[in-house]
Amino acid sequence: MQKSWCFHLSLNVASLTRAIDFYRVLFDVEPAKCHDDYAKFEVALPPLVFSLVPHAVGAEGTRSRVGLTLASSDQLQQVRGRLEDRGIHIQTSHDPDAAFGVADPDGNAWQLSVGEDAPTWDMSREPMPEPTAPPGQPIVWEHYVTADLPNRIPHDDASVDEVRLTGTFNGPSVASGRQRLIADAFRVLKPGGKVVAHALAADKPFPHGVPSLPGMAAMVSQIPLHNDIPKAMCAAGFVGLQFVKFTEKAWFEHDGVEMREVKAVGWKPLAPAATSALDVIYRGPFQRIRDDEGNTYPRGQRVAIAPATWTMLRQGSQAAQFVFVEPEQAAKACQLH
Repeated sequence: MQKSWCFHLSLNVASLTRAIDFYRVLFDVEPAKCHDDYAKFEVALPPLVFSLVPHAVGAEGTRSRVGLTLASSDQLQQVRGRLEDRGIHIQTSHDPDAAFGVADPDGNAWQLSVGEDAPTWDMSREPMPEPTAPPGQPIVWEHYVTADLPNRIPHDDASVDEVRLTGTFNGPSVASGRQRLIADAFRVLKPGGKVVAHALAADKPFPHGVPSLPGMAAMVSQIPLHNDIPKAMCAAGFVGLQFVKFTEKAWFEHDGVEMREVKAVGWKPLAPAATSALDVIYRGPFQRIRDDEGNTYPRGQRVAIAPATWTMLRQGSQAAQFVFVEPEQAAKACQLH
């Protein structure tokens, strides 16, 4: 590409591989740079430097709409033909020779048209296929503090592996809206899937209201108490709640209130199974511990628990404190007696 004025656009994408495949077809050009954490396309017509960065995106994509104006109807149909030959869904306007729309794998809407007076339309009102992940890859949906709360997470029931609520508890939404989103996260997650909430949280209420914070924290409009996040997860039906991050040093302090970065994780329970109870042995360091379901684990003793609880412990951050007796091992132990 010549060193001249051109448009430079960068998008966050959930899967770098899928995005490269899509834009290779759209632009009909190979990426000029391609790394594990970055890819760049240099498009001659129109002059465009276009980069991709792997990072989870929100329900509405990373941009509402991007437009490309082509020189002729022939060029427009060439691009359309490439996309349709690959089975990529096209949205047509009332004048298909003048404009059409297409969404990339992350839901970013592109409108391609001929000339400055080409028709435009609201692509968001037209139904689009629900986002999918490549075969074998986990499906992750993420909400950011800067995004509005969606009316519905755009996935089918029990189809998502992980839901991330990044700053959701720090946004301007009301508590009832957040609780509705967490309940919808429970709906879309597969049994055994997890929800992760990342937020700035306080150790006690602010006596004179939430302060204005500097830098990137300026987007924070609400600051929950530490335990408000797992409480909200528990109310939605999640189990195995735990803080996987809880900074030792406060990030901010105001009016005697300390604010820390926290990350809480909860799990959607596994569906009830016909399998009999499974055994675990608590290693320590405490004499005994008790979980949220009422199970007590004396140190060094074998305890039979429900399969769902067994799996949850094995997936959690305290897994190293337990010995998990596999069903095959338990059967052999019975035979020896």
